[in-house]
Formats: sequence, C-alpha cells, structure tokens
Amino acid sequence: MSPYMFVLLGQWLPLKLSRGGSSVSHLLFVDDVLLFCKASKSQVRVISNILDDF
Repeated sequence: MSPYMFVLLGQWLPLKLSRGGSSVSHLLFVDDVLLFCKASKSQVRVISNILDDF
C-alpha cells in the first residue's frame, strides 16, 4: 500500500461496529483493503479520489 493512502486512511475516524465493540475504519490484508465510511456522496468522492491517486 502506498504511504500516501496509508496516511489518509489513518486519519479517518473509526467506526463502531457494535455497542462496546472495537472501533474500525479500515482493515488491511496481504492484497486486500476494506474501507468503512458513511454512505454519503461526499464520502464516495473522497474514496474515489484516493483510489484514483493510488
């Protein structure tokens, strides 16, 4: 993963999966990345721009 994308993803606020559960904003695997964000047009644009740069 590029350092640029790692820094941008690391600055997002984490998402609570359940009450009292751990916070997650992204999951990284060997060759996969799962991103979590609000379902809004602005968030889609942000993710799209990041992936275009990546």
